[in-house]
Amino acid sequence: MSHRWSACLQALEGHSDHVYSVAFSHDSTQLVSASWDNTVKIWDASSGTCMQTLDGHSDAVNSVSFSHNSALVVSASWDNTIWDASSGACLQTLVGHSDAVKCVAFSRDPAQLASSSWDNTVKIWDASSGACLRTLDGHSCTVNSVAFSHDSAQLVSASWDNTVKIWDAQSGACLQTLDGHGDAVNYVSFSHESAQLASASDDITVKIWDASSGACLQSFDGHDGTVNSVAFSHDSAQLASASWDNTVKIWDTSSGACLQTLDGHMEAVNSVAFSHNSAQLASASDDITIKIWDASSGTIAELKRLDIEAQTWVQTALSSRAKSRAYVHTYLGC
Repeated sequence: MSHRWSACLQALEGHSDHVYSVAFSHDSTQLVSASWDNTVKIWDASSGTCMQTLDGHSDAVNSVSFSHNSALVVSASWDNTIWDASSGACLQTLVGHSDAVKCVAFSRDPAQLASSSWDNTVKIWDASSGACLRTLDGHSCTVNSVAFSHDSAQLVSASWDNTVKIWDAQSGACLQTLDGHGDAVNYVSFSHESAQLASASDDITVKIWDASSGACLQSFDGHDGTVNSVAFSHDSAQLASASWDNTVKIWDTSSGACLQTLDGHMEAVNSVAFSHNSAQLASASDDITIKIWDASSGTIAELKRLDIEAQTWVQTALSSRAKSRAYVHTYLGC
């Protein structure tokens, strides 16, 4: 049986539209967020202070990622932009997709990055020169998510065509197509050792797959709405999921049991990320906030409670959510 709790350590406010993506730096000291207010923000994960606001995108920012050495940040909008995480300077703008960029991810070696798009493709880029190294075709609809394996040898993608694909990152060959979801797949992530991957879907389930055989190992039911994002803990023992039902859930990857349900957001939760030491969990929501949670099952009394945002924030978030749903539905025809 899962436990419902609302032990929030930090609530980070500053974006003026809903927050679509969040990621920790490798040392877990910083957090980066992407918003439909056209900005990227870098935060101090301990104090909640906004350290940088990265302006430059002319439209909604859908995804954000730190490089493994935490020196660079890449963000996805109608283009890919690479930023210096310290100075906030724009280092590269990568142009090549024929439609909006949905997701972006660095390889472990920050020399390369991958992006997925509404144009149904995945592209792999040289982060220094900005050159497109290869384009991966195979999905028949928008590619919502992309992630490298830990050794950067493989790439995984998730699409509105209801499938997950595993690619050879060097050759661009499709190695596996994973069928099993009954609706669009919104997000996909490798476990740290890359033996497994997890996917989140509009069919309201989370699935764990064997990355070698393509077999579905676990299917988690429990959310009451679309599942937008998943993230493994560093030891792969736990999996976090974020949903339109306004909650984050933490699952035991072996048994499939729901260990925790994190309440506190007042609108859809779009993204979730574990810190590198798995002690904390960050979530990004349509309620225009980022929340940092204690990922353990410690007593609520020991944790700092933060008041939920004022009603004016909720009204803005509701308006924002309606706008985002309309924008997404524009592309449902693939």
